[in-house]
Amino acid sequence: MNIASPELCLELYRLSGLLHTAWAYEMELGQRGMRAVAVRPNADRYEIAEWLFKPDPINKSAAAYCPAYDLGYLLRILPNVDLTHLKGYEWRVSLTNSEGCYGRTPEDAACKLVIRLLKDGLIHIK
Repeated sequence: MNIASPELCLELYRLSGLLHTAWAYEMELGQRGMRAVAVRPNADRYEIAEWLFKPDPINKSAAAYCPAYDLGYLLRILPNVDLTHLKGYEWRVSLTNSEGCYGRTPEDAACKLVIRLLKDGLIHIK
C-alpha cells in the first residue's frame, strides 16, 4: 500500500480530523527529530516505510498516532480530478482546468490538493 508522506498526513489530519484509514503512522520524538513508521492499526506491526522529519515546533508531541492516507482514500474526498504522471518522479493532481498540486508520488500530490482545497474553503469534510 502506498501512502502520502507523514508530514502531509499530519497536516491533513490536523485540518480535517479524518480518521478511518487502513494505515496509520506511529510517531515518536527522538534526538534527530520525529520518527514515523507506517503500521496497520489494530493488527501486527507492518513496517512498510520510515521517514525522519522535523517535529512541529509549536506542538512537538501532539500526535503519537496519525492516519496515513492512501490514494484511493484521497480521491474519494476530491471532486472530479485529473491525475497525471509527469517526467521521472513527478505527479500532478488537479481539478479540471486548474493549476493543481505536484508531488513525488500521486499520494503526496493528492494530499496537497486536499489540504489546499480545505484551506481555501472549497471542500468541507464532515
